[in-house]
Amino acid sequence: KVANDESFFFSNMTAQYPELNRGDWKELEMWSREIAIKEDSVHIWAGSIGVAKRIGTTAVPTKCWKVVYFKKSKEWMAFIFDNNTTKADGLNNNKVELADIEKLTGFKFK
Repeated sequence: KVANDESFFFSNMTAQYPELNRGDWKELEMWSREIAIKEDSVHIWAGSIGVAKRIGTTAVPTKCWKVVYFKKSKEWMAFIFDNNTTKADGLNNNKVELADIEKLTGFKFK
């Protein structure tokens, strides 16, 4: 409950189509949680970019991304997903190089 209270803010959310939110994104969230519990050394960054449309004042992004860092092994994994109505196509089809997300967002993770 404490973790939920500390992280459940509208600034910590992004609009996702159900196909993404209930598909590949959910699979990645579940996998990330499992690894975090098992390894206890995972850092995660996530965000979105672009504007596909607006629903009132809420922007629906064109892409959602996630970066996972495994502290113990010093390994990085990065994913970019199209935020649209297409069906899930698997995490491996959305896996990219960390540099791809750095270029897309302007963030530097290393």
